Amino acid sequence: MRGDGLRVGGLRARIADRPVLWFWLIAVAIELVVIPVFLLSGAQEGVDAALTATGTDFNTDLVTAFRLVLNDHRAMAGVVLSLIQVAAPDIAVLMVGLLAGRHHLRQVARRWRFWSPATGWRRGLRIWLQMVAVFCAMNLATAGLNAMTARDEGFVWNVRPLLWPLLIGLVIAMFLDGGAVFEENGWRGFALPLLQTRYGPLLGSIVLGLMWTAWHLPVKFDLVGYGPGALSIVAVLTAKFVALTVLMTWFFNRIGGATILAVAMHGLSNDSVRLGGFVFGDSLSAYLISEINLLVPLAIGAVAVTLASRGRLGLPSTVTPTPSATVRRTPGRRHASTLRGKQVDRSDV
Repeated sequence: MRGDGLRVGGLRARIADRPVLWFWLIAVAIELVVIPVFLLSGAQEGVDAALTATGTDFNTDLVTAFRLVLNDHRAMAGVVLSLIQVAAPDIAVLMVGLLAGRHHLRQVARRWRFWSPATGWRRGLRIWLQMVAVFCAMNLATAGLNAMTARDEGFVWNVRPLLWPLLIGLVIAMFLDGGAVFEENGWRGFALPLLQTRYGPLLGSIVLGLMWTAWHLPVKFDLVGYGPGALSIVAVLTAKFVALTVLMTWFFNRIGGATILAVAMHGLSNDSVRLGGFVFGDSLSAYLISEINLLVPLAIGAVAVTLASRGRLGLPSTVTPTPSATVRRTPGRRHASTLRGKQVDRSDV
């Protein structure tokens, strides 16, 4: 019994020493368990059959998922497993918090807001409007690029121009996207503040973008069918996730660290409204071109905010990276420093 207690204590100490690393490892482990179950249980075939039978287009929002299950019960297992997979980051945060320190969970909970008290509702609303405008503009830019470059069966842009349906669709995209709702407590609510504290906003965002990419790769198992050409798609996907992370960090920091804003950005980037249109074709070139068209506006935006903020990405100048040598500590204790009366994590990655 004593040996078991020592082992558990040692595990807690290791997680407390590297909370972001362990968060990522747990999130990847959950995904690697769920994906084989999804493929081997027939859940994927059930979802495909339900989509075909109901004439539903695949989409990432929870409204579509609910309607699909309601109209065809064969989709139930696949939808549940898919939600568990995308919820892996949030489940990982919960596990890290329970094992390494409840203060992580309290800080994640405090960030679940539209804007910080210091930002205020006037500036908060302005930042929200700017964010929606920027992300919609990037999606429309992608649509233009797709229209010019689409191959194979071509490109379709069928967004309903009526105001109210479009606005309702945007609200669903921002607040009811499956990946956004179930991931962002992990990526932005938990990992980003810790990474910024250690590495600074720009390098911390790049690290988070690489972690986000690597976590996504297992669900891209179909890329192996493209042979060596899959490496080019992985490279573009990596650049896309890093650029998106940099841009999201800029908005996240400017609004004082608000996870709900991160959820909205994530949802708009998934574009369930299809402002970017839909590219048909399964060839390597069609896949690669469509991903490049997503990357280009994101890369322009990421470079612009990086240059405009001189790499600070909206993070107050009073917050500076903490070298790892200064944050070694006794495992299991709560560690924070105070900047202008607010607690800032000093945990290692």
